[in-house]
Amino acid sequence: FLHFLSSYVLLFRDIFLENFFYTAYLQEFEKICSEYPLHQLVYTDGSKTANGVGSAVVTEGIAHQWSLDPKSSATFAEQYAMLQAMLYCYMSDTRMFLIVTDCNNVLNGISQIYPSDPMNIKCQSALNVVRDQGKSIKFVWVPSHVGIPGNEQADQAAYQATFNEQIDVEFVVASDITKYLKERYTMEWQEKWARINTHLSQIKPAVKDLFTLQHPSREENVKMHRLRIGHTKITHQHLLKGRPPRYCNHCNIALTVMHIINDCPLYAVERVRHNIMPNYVTNFNSQNAN
Repeated sequence: FLHFLSSYVLLFRDIFLENFFYTAYLQEFEKICSEYPLHQLVYTDGSKTANGVGSAVVTEGIAHQWSLDPKSSATFAEQYAMLQAMLYCYMSDTRMFLIVTDCNNVLNGISQIYPSDPMNIKCQSALNVVRDQGKSIKFVWVPSHVGIPGNEQADQAAYQATFNEQIDVEFVVASDITKYLKERYTMEWQEKWARINTHLSQIKPAVKDLFTLQHPSREENVKMHRLRIGHTKITHQHLLKGRPPRYCNHCNIALTVMHIINDCPLYAVERVRHNIMPNYVTNFNSQNAN
């Protein structure tokens, strides 16, 4: 697929974006367009919001937009817009095109020699079909939101498509379905976790990975996890031996990990010596845990 690389025009590849003004972007883009005066400009963009997912293609001032399945990712939206742009090139009587996108990942994906992503494969196939017609397609990457009119119009059209109630494209790639299911399972897990009241749920309110020890030995790891769960020999041995729970000799209240580490005045000096913070939760979820 090396012939694709020769027609991939990467705008501003060697320029630090933060050092460029909007006017400079526009001037550079106009310079690129002047080098291809006979090419028709085709702009693509994709958008994912809390409302939905949309794709858009803009050419000659006319916007074409599609509402995608809400489970689709922003990357899929960009890929679908690129695919539609190539289909437009296939159907058009024009022979030369300049496809403009602000998604570098899409261009990198369809330039792979052995792509595994199904949308990249579709885009490559569509590109080959268009080129078999004897048509010319060049690609330009531009930064988003720098005032390039066609790019801004495509961005707005894709955004507006996210509000459409009717879904135009129900196809969803497997990777997006997998991500969606993981997010839903995590959400349901979080809801169940929030309803229980345990020592671990107090110091770990979110179902995500906790802070881990730096290069811990297994012994240190076991100790820290027992403290996080709140089950230690001194606080829970009575359950194994069938005895009454232990009480703090100094405070005369139930002996718990929280009481020993955070509350009992008997260990105030030890807390200062070992840099134990007043916030009990922070002690188990920060670098201080080391």
